[in-house]
Amino acid sequence: MKKTILLIDIISHETMHIPFNEGYIRTIRSAFPDDEIIFAATAGHIDNIDHELAIKFNVTMVKIPNLRDLLNGKSPHSPLYCLPAVNKCWDKIKELSEGKSIRLASILGSIGPVIHTFSKKWNKSYSGELHFIQHDQFARVKNWRSKNPIVRYFDYLSVLRRGLPERQRLVVLELGLKELLSEYAPKLIPSILTIEHPVLESEWLVEKPFNASEPINVGFVGHCGKGKGFDKFLALAERFSSNEYNFFAIGKNNIRPEDNLSLKGLTVLPSDGYLPRKDFIDLLNKVDIICLPLPVNKSFVSSGSIIDAFAGLKPLIITENQSINAIQDKYGEFGKIVENQDELDTFFDEFSAEKFIENMHNWQDTLKNIRKHRSEKELGKIIAQEVM
Repeated sequence: MKKTILLIDIISHETMHIPFNEGYIRTIRSAFPDDEIIFAATAGHIDNIDHELAIKFNVTMVKIPNLRDLLNGKSPHSPLYCLPAVNKCWDKIKELSEGKSIRLASILGSIGPVIHTFSKKWNKSYSGELHFIQHDQFARVKNWRSKNPIVRYFDYLSVLRRGLPERQRLVVLELGLKELLSEYAPKLIPSILTIEHPVLESEWLVEKPFNASEPINVGFVGHCGKGKGFDKFLALAERFSSNEYNFFAIGKNNIRPEDNLSLKGLTVLPSDGYLPRKDFIDLLNKVDIICLPLPVNKSFVSSGSIIDAFAGLKPLIITENQSINAIQDKYGEFGKIVENQDELDTFFDEFSAEKFIENMHNWQDTLKNIRKHRSEKELGKIIAQEVM
């Protein structure tokens, strides 16, 4: 029986989560080829989504207010301001779903007040499933929580600790996150669903030929700021930039003046503003390996940067966390996992073009397997089994 699926993004701004949302739309279409799909997001976001997506995958695009727009500059942490705005978002969902048989609604990024409100209202109004997609919300609440007990009651961690009703799921986008979340919110365990982050097939690259007589091009991808480990990447670039290595910064420059960081070791500098996706992919295609010296050994977020490495078949030199270890445990080696900065330095001291050639094909075979399992078709099979 044909039903309707709602994909609602009330969080993302114009350029936020574009690759994920495009991949998720394709995945849902693969899972449910005959259902009506409605994707609703802010006007600027929809304008930046692939224009052919709506026609090719028969998706209705609807422009709705962003939660932050509804807050009119007020804090999303304050329930006094946020709950009325969230209720307006719920009213929009009711409007979009009027007269329809809803199989699934996926909220593509949620904060505590959204989950609190929607989870209470959903089962009274619909017989289908409600999914809350987790991006970096857990990481944010781990970095900062209000001391105000009322604000804390509605924050992301407190809401998750209360669990979710039946037919409602928290979707985590990386291996190892369910186990980590379970430590903080044991009541949530039955409601956690792992859907590995899609690797957008339209961005799959072929293997880049490697010339052993040229330097190895080492790339950092994503937001180029201290919190993402870019400062450690710059230290590597300053030390090892030579006839053996070139260092590329592929992403927006998020360095603050007080960080006092030097870019002099870089061959390619970070972008001063938003880097268009096409330009991002063109630069990604030029590097041989991706280096991500992540700053923590526990990751509370699914990293879009490792997804870019998978899409581009770029072996990863990366500091370990539970998700990176879980990916290697499932699929095999896709590069080199290091424990700390000293091991990273040692790797670049001892690595060479010959060693790269020796390992390159095995690493790339693993990367091909990862992105195959994270293709829209394969992930669609999993979602179709989970959502009746």
